[in-house]
Amino acid sequence: MTPFKPLNKWRPRLSFVVGAVLLTVLALPVAALVLVGPGAGTADFSIWSLLPTFFVITSVTTLVGYVFVRVITGPVQELTNRTARLSAGDRSAIHPLNRHGSREIADLSSGLFGMACTLFDRTDYISNFATHVTHEVKTPLTSIRGAVELILDQGDGMSGEDRQRFLENILDDTQRITSLLDRLRELAYADNPHMGRAAMLNAVLRNLVPRYPDLSIVCDNSCDSAIPMTEENAFVVLSNLLDNAVQHKARTVVVKATVVDELLVVDVTDDGIGVSRGNQERIFELFFTTQREAGGTGIGLGIVRSMLAAHGGRIELLDERQAVPLQGAAFRLSIPTIHRDLCGSAFQMN
Repeated sequence: MTPFKPLNKWRPRLSFVVGAVLLTVLALPVAALVLVGPGAGTADFSIWSLLPTFFVITSVTTLVGYVFVRVITGPVQELTNRTARLSAGDRSAIHPLNRHGSREIADLSSGLFGMACTLFDRTDYISNFATHVTHEVKTPLTSIRGAVELILDQGDGMSGEDRQRFLENILDDTQRITSLLDRLRELAYADNPHMGRAAMLNAVLRNLVPRYPDLSIVCDNSCDSAIPMTEENAFVVLSNLLDNAVQHKARTVVVKATVVDELLVVDVTDDGIGVSRGNQERIFELFFTTQREAGGTGIGLGIVRSMLAAHGGRIELLDERQAVPLQGAAFRLSIPTIHRDLCGSAFQMN
């Protein structure tokens, strides 16, 4: 995309336009008094007799000009300067205007600064994300390179057992990179998912059963509820939660759904090793995992959070007292059943 370039065309400043308007407002009544005012055209007419009227008109015009400067031109000029600083990457420009002026200018500045905060946050997210991805990919690549160099250096002098071990390590590392790339693809999709009609929760769970043959997925009649997202999106959310349960040695997962007002609440509880208190604050951080040896990438829960956020929902970790009927990890998904489109119109997911 080419950068935006304004047309090379002269445009007057707002202060010039306001000044011209005020001078016109001042000149018109004065001209009218001179031309058609009382005594105009007679021998007794004197321009000095209009001096008090001229003084009043000038005072009123000056007052109106002051109000214009305080309410319009001043805030607009400050907002223009702030915009230029934001374009240059100056984050210190994000703070309320010294004078907001009219309500429209206040709303405009609020929207502009909010958008700037979002863009800066997104930039930080991408920067940190790229750093983590580079680290996660570089580690297995370094291992692969070291193993290949050893095989090449040893040549025929390497025993068959050692060669087999190094080749297996290379295969494991390539599988880890593949798994990481697959999760990154899911995360990119979760940030901008396809929106559509709702899916039945029990249908999504039935499609997940073949993927986890050693995991017992239990759900009562509450799973007859409709989950307000497409079946593909719901599959991404629940599969990542079940992957997390399997990595933490769970054998059973219980799913329970309830509808509260305009909110679908889904509790997913497993009988695995749970989450230690020291890690509870970090489990939703991208690339944080305690199961790296078991193939964990630390992206699964981030995918779930992004997907739910795209649907206006959220995920939270329940404490041990809420983790019933099993005493492993328990997550609560909260998803609005009524969404709003970009124009603010509400529509029911059904």
